[in-house]
Amino acid sequence: MIAALLIQSMNTDNFIDSAMEHDIELTNQTLVLGYRGEQEQLFDENFINELNSIEGIGNISLQREQTIIPEYSEDMFYSYILDKYQSQGMEPPGADYYGQYPNRFYTQLVSIETEKLKDYIAQNDMDYEGFYNGDYGLLAADKPELFPSNPVVRFRCGQISEFEAVVDGDLRELPIGGFLPGSYYGGLSTDAPYIFVSDAVMERISPDAYISRLGIDVSSANEKQVVSSVRELCNQAGTISLTSKAELSEGLYSAKITLYTLGGGIAFVLAFIGIINFANIMFTNIEAHRHELSVMESIGMTKKQCRRMLQMEGFWYAVISLALCLTVGNVLLFGAFQAFKGIVEYAAFSYPIWMMIAFAAILFAFCWLIPLLLVNCMMKKTTVERLRHN
Repeated sequence: MIAALLIQSMNTDNFIDSAMEHDIELTNQTLVLGYRGEQEQLFDENFINELNSIEGIGNISLQREQTIIPEYSEDMFYSYILDKYQSQGMEPPGADYYGQYPNRFYTQLVSIETEKLKDYIAQNDMDYEGFYNGDYGLLAADKPELFPSNPVVRFRCGQISEFEAVVDGDLRELPIGGFLPGSYYGGLSTDAPYIFVSDAVMERISPDAYISRLGIDVSSANEKQVVSSVRELCNQAGTISLTSKAELSEGLYSAKITLYTLGGGIAFVLAFIGIINFANIMFTNIEAHRHELSVMESIGMTKKQCRRMLQMEGFWYAVISLALCLTVGNVLLFGAFQAFKGIVEYAAFSYPIWMMIAFAAILFAFCWLIPLLLVNCMMKKTTVERLRHN
């Protein structure tokens, strides 16, 4: 039952919604960390026009990125760098390392639609209009206490070449008005934290910034056909990765069926062991009381009454087992789900009601039939023969 609960609780819709904001998401692989080739503007005007010409394409959302080289300051950044390396079990660079190699201290300035952060900004008592207008940016860091209060990042724009940044721009300043979780951008980052700004800031700082991602909403019911058309267009461009909710859902469904098969196999083995154990208990009980049953039958107890008595004993075994399952078992189920929820955030509690009903039906059937079969085997001999044998 616990296996069934955990598998059912892996709500694929919740996972997909938490992992993807749009029906289709495209990523410019030339901008991904570790890419060794030259960065390219793959999502240019022609590409977006071709996307819009595909039947079924709805709203298209853009995300831009610009490589920046912040001015390194030990007071500003080293506590963050030290904590990051230590949390990953790695040896951190020295406090003056980036002072000696400033072009190795770079990150990405990422534009984000302000509407996506409206609730987050309100919950954290930040100024929505200020973020929208570009008065401040947000650092991606889990521990704001590692940074000085009211920090201001001074930086220059640039390009990445052989894991170093080449400066190509004037010195700029950006106040930091708040923080986003470090995992907001997939958990990947350079030693300098990512900085998120509104589209207005990106347009002001770097109007020709690379488009790193496209989020596409599908307005057609035939999402698979739209995905196929978009994938064909991406294959022509080359280094573009495509993720779609439809394909992700299919993959998760297949994985869930596999888990059900494995979980069902384990449950079947455990159930078979339980049935064998119950049959053994009943057989031992009947053997131990065979003389008493034969004596009772000799003084007037009918075979039907004998069967009914043992079947009722089996029935009460089933009742007790089901009662324990619905009390202690449910407590264990809920405890297992809470532990599972701590690992899999998108899990949604889904009580395996139909499996519980099937379990109860099978339990009562076996507890009713096994005593009947054992008694019938015992009663193949006459009462006199059984009394003499005893």
